[in-house]
Amino acid sequence: MKLHLKINAKYASVAILLSAISLFSCTKENKKDTPAGTSGIYATYSSGGQYLNRKAVLWRDGVESDFTNYNTLLNSHTSTSIYTGAVAVSPKGDVYVSGCECLKGNHLGAPDELSESCFTILWKNGVKQYLNKEAVDRWYMKYDDTNLGINDNGDVYVLGKDGSPSSGKYSVWKNGSRIIELKDADDVSDMFVKGNDVYIIGMEGLVPGIPRLWKNGIAQPLPGTGSSATSVYVTANNDIYLGMNDGKLFKNNTEQMLALPAGSKAVRIAGISVVGSDVYVLGKIANANSNKAVIWKNGVQLYELNYSRSINYHYLYALYVSGGDIYATSTVTYDYSQNAQEGTNVAVIWKNGEVYKDLIVLKNDRGILDVPSIFVK
Repeated sequence: MKLHLKINAKYASVAILLSAISLFSCTKENKKDTPAGTSGIYATYSSGGQYLNRKAVLWRDGVESDFTNYNTLLNSHTSTSIYTGAVAVSPKGDVYVSGCECLKGNHLGAPDELSESCFTILWKNGVKQYLNKEAVDRWYMKYDDTNLGINDNGDVYVLGKDGSPSSGKYSVWKNGSRIIELKDADDVSDMFVKGNDVYIIGMEGLVPGIPRLWKNGIAQPLPGTGSSATSVYVTANNDIYLGMNDGKLFKNNTEQMLALPAGSKAVRIAGISVVGSDVYVLGKIANANSNKAVIWKNGVQLYELNYSRSINYHYLYALYVSGGDIYATSTVTYDYSQNAQEGTNVAVIWKNGEVYKDLIVLKNDRGILDVPSIFVK
């Protein structure tokens, strides 16, 4: 594999580094643990510090593939943090995972401001590819900074960051080539691919920022709620569903009502899935004393996601409907100590409102645990 680099004085050292990285880009990592296939339940999770010693995992039907690589490159470059984002399976059965990775070292004499060089990554059946030609400096990685979509033709779209001075903060690659630059996006939350169209939601500006929907890189009007968009889904009929951080659901900019108990409100729609005429929504219901994680079907509460322990925090990530079964991912925290700022964190897969699998349990942990994606084939 060969990467064509645009080298300037500022990024010359990073370009040299990336040339070295490209030698590793087509090597197989955990190939035996990530076979292509046409069936199974797939999920991704990442755990550890924001910048250091972060573990990145693909889970498939009880088998884990650790994508973490702390090997040194050129004896001076070490992967300090790596993150798995979305997972999807192509029509041919190839398993794709998006993510990001930061390298730390002296970077062949690079200045201090380039002491961390970060890259958008795509794994195909465990083979790692670096997508951006020039590194992103000191990437503050979040679970939704990268995303992945595959259309019916098998084209693979990846959302991530590119450090090229001519690019936007976020970019989209199609089959390895950059096709979209979001120059006005300061943050992103979700991506949906339908045919050759790419829909991305995020924010222009920060604190408070302006919510935006981009279709193929062009900003679209959003409902004037003042809240950020958190999830997007586009149907076969091109109806656009948006979930908002304030718990509102929109179809083509018209609000759709969600049933709520008296004295309660919906908060943060984390996932949307539409099957035929049925609309499934993952979110929370909050009142003055507590909040609970729920799944609605056509606006009516279908499941409450109850855990076996009394939990302090419940954070929702993804929703997927397949074969009449409804899957979701989340993290729960229990036994949290305010003084120690730590507790027991668990990454969970839910199926039809019940715990399907605790992916990982971290006790006395103050790190970050995310389970951003689920795919069922």
